[in-house]
Amino acid sequence: MKHSFYDYIILGGGCASLSLAMNLVKKNVNSKSFLIIEKRASYTDDRSWCFWEKNSTKYQDMISRSWEKWCFSKKRIYNYQENQGYSYHYIRSLNFYNKAIKVIRNSPNIKIKLGESVLKVKNKNKLIVIETNKSKYLAEKVLDTRPQKGFFLDQPLIYQSFLGYELKLNKLNNIKKIAHIMDDMRILNGNFIFDYILPISKNKILFETTFFSNLSVSKNLIKVELLKKIRENNFKEYLILREEYGVIPMGFIKKIKEKKNNYFYAGTSAGAIRASSGYGFLRIQDWAEKCSYNIKKNDNLITHPKEKKILYFMDKFFIRILLKNTTLGPDIFFHFFSRVSPEIFIKFMNGKTNILENIKVILSMPSKIFLDFLIRRKK
Repeated sequence: MKHSFYDYIILGGGCASLSLAMNLVKKNVNSKSFLIIEKRASYTDDRSWCFWEKNSTKYQDMISRSWEKWCFSKKRIYNYQENQGYSYHYIRSLNFYNKAIKVIRNSPNIKIKLGESVLKVKNKNKLIVIETNKSKYLAEKVLDTRPQKGFFLDQPLIYQSFLGYELKLNKLNNIKKIAHIMDDMRILNGNFIFDYILPISKNKILFETTFFSNLSVSKNLIKVELLKKIRENNFKEYLILREEYGVIPMGFIKKIKEKKNNYFYAGTSAGAIRASSGYGFLRIQDWAEKCSYNIKKNDNLITHPKEKKILYFMDKFFIRILLKNTTLGPDIFFHFFSRVSPEIFIKFMNGKTNILENIKVILSMPSKIFLDFLIRRKK
């Protein structure tokens, strides 16, 4: 069988690979051929991405809704925030997918194969052979964006499991036009839980329930709590338009050795997700822009950059504390939100804080909890 040849083959067709493809087109990388292999037969409206940003013009054709204010709460105590210039943006996955597919199909040198599962990857005469359930391909270089089991360190590691419904309400939505980022932070059976509520329009709302735990939580278990909270918020008559369920590992990647110098990793299993927050969309966009530039300039791939040492230390310390003090999760988070300015909070979530701002973040944490943790670790 004659193998189809490509300069670059990208395994997996998720956010990372599609973001890279759009950046390749934007930078007019036309001299190389690219193939994306994705096991899904089609893309659905299965998730959403949210982020804070000052200037959102790069994504304005994908953003479904933005909010100028956001809040957090525990035990009916609310902390409202806003910062002039920053907005909280919401991108539906289908808008993102549709734009990416349109860009790819209009590109003469980028192709995408849907409904193909990778069966084997092997080296042959300095090239890489990709065997799928439908065909075989040859490539000079491969970028693997698929989720990889075992790439995360066992400790410290927290799983963020969530289930959300987009609801069409029979009655007008009475919730304020504010993004409820971590609403009603609470503890249930040893798990740290909160709700995520986005008023999309007068009669539509995205309502999610999220679990932070040391094990992933099933959809059915979250569903019980989600439906309970929907009732408590007096959403009695509604139609479920779509659902999104996911499990995000919040931890640290092992030191990955690329398979020689022509096989690279990207995406969640290569460090795209911020360990302390689970946010990754803007980090993926930054990487995609730099990677496409490197391909154009140096004809080579790059993986995600290593976390800055101070952020790595802070995230690792924070996750360990949360694992040891799960029942104090609501207090730890609410204390943090209440003691830093909205701008520092946003910059920390985006991984853009400077040294002085990092010190302010550390000082904002509950001192007793952190000192007790340090003392225990020294014993």
